[in-house]
Amino acid sequence: MTESEFKPFGLSKFILIYHKIYDSLLITKSIRWISEQILFYVLRFSKTILKSQVKSYSEINTIHMVIRHLPIMEGRNNLRHKGQRPNWFDYNNCFDSLFTSIKTIPNERLKIKILFDGDRNDFYQDILYKYTEKFENIDVVYINGGSEMASGIILHNYIKSLKLPGEDLIYFVENDYLHSKNWYHQFMQFNNLIKDWGFVTLFNHPNEIPINIIQIDSMKWGEIYSTTGTYIVKAGVYNQLSLYYKLLRKDYRFFKIACRGIGFKMFTPIPTLAQHAMKGDISPTFDLENFNNQE
Repeated sequence: MTESEFKPFGLSKFILIYHKIYDSLLITKSIRWISEQILFYVLRFSKTILKSQVKSYSEINTIHMVIRHLPIMEGRNNLRHKGQRPNWFDYNNCFDSLFTSIKTIPNERLKIKILFDGDRNDFYQDILYKYTEKFENIDVVYINGGSEMASGIILHNYIKSLKLPGEDLIYFVENDYLHSKNWYHQFMQFNNLIKDWGFVTLFNHPNEIPINIIQIDSMKWGEIYSTTGTYIVKAGVYNQLSLYYKLLRKDYRFFKIACRGIGFKMFTPIPTLAQHAMKGDISPTFDLENFNNQE
């Protein structure tokens, strides 16, 4: 395990100051909405040019798993998500399922980056710390966001600073998901056959109805237009869209531009290979018993 600190710089620092001071004003929200609509149609008009700039890679170099986490003991999310969690939710279960599932990924293909919104002492007392002793290639990066919005902007500032090669993949993982043990195998089968994807979400979101269904072995995959903050993106696509991540902030705003505007394809498996621990997000294809009893 390696440890470091990261502080925002350049445009990201300006965006953080802007949102903190001005984004609460109604007039700025109205201007932002108008700007987003203009941006959407401009990008939709020029999507052929934008998509042609992203190469298609047949081989995967490295998967960068990026886990954004905050000190559990602070209870910041307890009030925010009060009454919204299913009765099976537990951070330990979520991390157990994630770290069990990635044992099937070859060490040379996986790098784990934990962006921790707290200090070193907080991390050593956190439930996530115990997993750093079991895996190689783990980087713990301490950030000082203090809020979901701030830590999200810092996250994208950090990823952009890595200058990842286009053939790499980035898997953004939130800390409240259960993962199927065989998601990597199923994803690799998908990736070996389908090449024109930009995003893959392992979470079969209940609000998104997949279209253009294809069958790959025992799994079905379909196209959708939006998801939550846990998904895989090709680094080449990410590098092209990194500015929009920081400017648009919210997932649904970003995916409206990326998928409906520019036209990058997003795929999801049926049944779900990951499940968000929120009552309003339970996938119709989620089977808790199946997740718990997988071999």
